[in-house]
Amino acid sequence: MKYFWLVLVLLIIVLVWQLWPTPEVVPPVVSDEVVIGDQTPPDSATLPPESAKTDDNTVTYLDNGYQPKELSVKVGTTVFFQNGSISPLWTASAMHPTHKVYPGSDIAKCGTAEAATIFDSCRNLSPGESWSFTFTQVGRWNYHNHSNPSHFGTIVVAN
Repeated sequence: MKYFWLVLVLLIIVLVWQLWPTPEVVPPVVSDEVVIGDQTPPDSATLPPESAKTDDNTVTYLDNGYQPKELSVKVGTTVFFQNGSISPLWTASAMHPTHKVYPGSDIAKCGTAEAATIFDSCRNLSPGESWSFTFTQVGRWNYHNHSNPSHFGTIVVAN
């Protein structure tokens, strides 16, 4: 009889433990994407009109990288970076991950008032979306896709 009560108490404890509601544990989202600032895209009023796009000043990002890989423009030219892939596109000045090669650019400026003035889209562009930057400095400016740093290109800016 002594064992009967012991087994009964153990069964009750096991049943209560099994039926007691447990809080849902949500696993953390793991990503290698760097998020800085509020990631709000620049005000559309500061972007050049879509009609300013031409084949001469557009770089298209495809699944295998940027096309063309090198583009030559004159100082003051606005270059459009079009996401023609199925992947995210975050165009930014070299070097990964700091984005500091183009004068004044720095990933730390994303999410600040200076974000609109740096060679950095400061966010991922969805397929079909585009971003533009006006080159005011003469030079050979390397850039990359921050979301896939193995994809890169060059803008050559001359007078």
